[in-house]
Amino acid sequence: MKKRKIKVSARAKINLSLNVSGKGNRGLHLLDSVTASVSLADVVTVCERFDEEVCITYNGEKSKYENDSVLKAIRSLWARFGVFGIDVSVDKRLPEGAGVGGSSADAAAVLFACNELFGFYRRGYAAKDAEGVGSDVPVMSVGGYARIVGTGANFERFDAGPLDLVLVSGGGGISTAECFSRFDEMYPSARFEPTDNDALIAALKSGDLTRIASLTDNALTKPAAKCDGIIEKRLSALKEAGALAAFMTGSGSGCVGLFENSARALLAADAIDRSGAVGAARALTTESKGMEIWLSVK
Repeated sequence: MKKRKIKVSARAKINLSLNVSGKGNRGLHLLDSVTASVSLADVVTVCERFDEEVCITYNGEKSKYENDSVLKAIRSLWARFGVFGIDVSVDKRLPEGAGVGGSSADAAAVLFACNELFGFYRRGYAAKDAEGVGSDVPVMSVGGYARIVGTGANFERFDAGPLDLVLVSGGGGISTAECFSRFDEMYPSARFEPTDNDALIAALKSGDLTRIASLTDNALTKPAAKCDGIIEKRLSALKEAGALAAFMTGSGSGCVGLFENSARALLAADAIDRSGAVGAARALTTESKGMEIWLSVK
């Protein structure tokens, strides 16, 4: 009997903007963020088993993560639909600790793939049910451009044209918990909203690059820079390389530059990468989907 298998491209996300608008009832920070999927992805292969065992590997090695997001995703499905066995193989290409949703992308891919294989959600994948797996998982399951309000489950997609970007990342990354702790020290009200997301979405829809550049910002930049001084250097390097705007994504430490076109983005990425001073640089474009099926054997 042939085992069913599916291979999914799980794309990274970047935060074009990130406002913090207080705390909710559970003490979680409430965000108002505009995100976009980009052309950098892990490749996640999910294969059914004929028992109830689970095997998770990253680049060919068994998972060593204490709080493995993939296992958390599987357990969330077990709790709802009953125990089943699968093998999950992750070809890891997203940088860790860069604020691009690396672990969330893998979890989202497993939820997406399992739904495709087993038909858990007959009317389509229920992204909101993924909130308990990770705050970025719901929106990354769907992808494209989106505005997230709250703690992750509430988001609205919208359509806009492609952007040419450069991501600079590397090193160990920043602890999200530490970054928010620094944020609370700097902003006792737990609120800092440096940009206007309504205006940013309008600019994205109209394709006004100058306006988009003026509205990219991240409330966590200064707190994250207190944790890792490389952030300010990366932002400066991107601006020096010709970026229309340079901003941090997520809680760091990855930084993103917005460029006029792909040629300028490629030149900037090459220059920053060759210098070796602030990390690895990649030229990227925004994408309309968070997940894409590469292979399906049923």
